[in-house]
Amino acid sequence: MDESSRPPRYLRPYHFAERVHGADFRTTLWASRESQRIRFQVMAETFPLAGKRVLDAGSGMGDFLAYLEEVGQAPASYVGVDALGQVVAEARARPFATPAQFVLADLVEQPEVLRTGDPQVICISGTLNTYTPRLFFKVLDAAWSAAGECLLFNFLSTFHDPKFSPGGDVARRFDPLEVLRHGLAFTHHVILRHDYYHGHDCTMAWLKEGQWLNEKKSP
Repeated sequence: MDESSRPPRYLRPYHFAERVHGADFRTTLWASRESQRIRFQVMAETFPLAGKRVLDAGSGMGDFLAYLEEVGQAPASYVGVDALGQVVAEARARPFATPAQFVLADLVEQPEVLRTGDPQVICISGTLNTYTPRLFFKVLDAAWSAAGECLLFNFLSTFHDPKFSPGGDVARRFDPLEVLRHGLAFTHHVILRHDYYHGHDCTMAWLKEGQWLNEKKSP
């Protein structure tokens, strides 16, 4: 295959999995449904999503929406964005109770898609793991700009239990302190969670000024 016709490097692991498994959980590259659920639980605990306009960047088959409906945190509306055609088609066929749409797009090449549905909260779970540092922060910056209230995301942490892989060409790890410092350049209101899954990854929320949990601004 000519290099110019191949998918971008950050999408190749997913495209390969899609060719092998089709629209299947294994195509998401999650280690297990249990680890996926742990991350979803932490994200839902970190920032309340019930009744919000939510955009899920790298939504797969809509498993995060299914989780939110299951635990009683259904958003007011939901937009799922993913770059895999079979996966998006499967998500569109699922009978969600929440008004939902699924968009086929590449977040890196089409950052404008992050504004679909005028999201109050943009969620990114697992999607950042295959990005280079440059693309990692590029996507976070675009998502921060598009989010009305909060950018909520997770990523593989460099402060992890030694039993986990240090990361490599496919799945990269990032320094939570560097990511925290980057977020603090945008807002003073940042939530960081590193208290789950043996430090395997980190969950962070960057909150827009005046939009954090109904707190009042200091004089």
